Amino acid sequence: AARTESYSLTFASKEVEIKLEAEEEKAAALAAEDVAKKAEEERLAAEAAAAAEARTKEAAEAEAKKKAEEEGAAAAAEEMKAKKAEEARLAAEAAAAEEAAAKEEEERQKAWRNGNVTILYNMYNDPFEIKDGSLTAAAIDEEYCLTDVMPGCQIHLSRISPEEFTKLSQLPEYGADFEVSPLAHWRHSRMVILDPETT
Repeated sequence: AARTESYSLTFASKEVEIKLEAEEEKAAALAAEDVAKKAEEERLAAEAAAAAEARTKEAAEAEAKKKAEEEGAAAAAEEMKAKKAEEARLAAEAAAAEEAAAKEEEERQKAWRNGNVTILYNMYNDPFEIKDGSLTAAAIDEEYCLTDVMPGCQIHLSRISPEEFTKLSQLPEYGADFEVSPLAHWRHSRMVILDPETT
């Protein structure tokens, strides 16, 4: 009976021990599970934080890129504006220079084409007025009365003397169609009279 009682106590103690071990294992498993759960939560939180940081960085980069593009476009527009302004300035200067040159040429031509010319013929040595580069034979004839003395004569003006004019007009390189400088350039001209009775 004493042995049987001893076996019962041993068996009961063993059951308690097994039960305690099972509870300890269960508690350890729950603790491990809790640790694993917390580790997973931390991992997911870290991933979420990393993703948020990446999105923030991407948004910042996109904003910086947009700003740089806007600044580049603004700089290009300003450069184009400055270029057009410079082109307009140069065009205006060129137009002003062209206008000034045209005006200067007009004044020069006006000065050349208006003024007085001295007509020399024999004893005559009178000044005549040139208007718009023109001096008519009638104006000369009215002053010198050439057609009264030589009816039908032709009046030609030259820088050279009648003798030189005749000599040059007989040279092969000039011939009968010998021409003289335009009247607008004359300031002291000589007159050549071609009498129809002698030509």
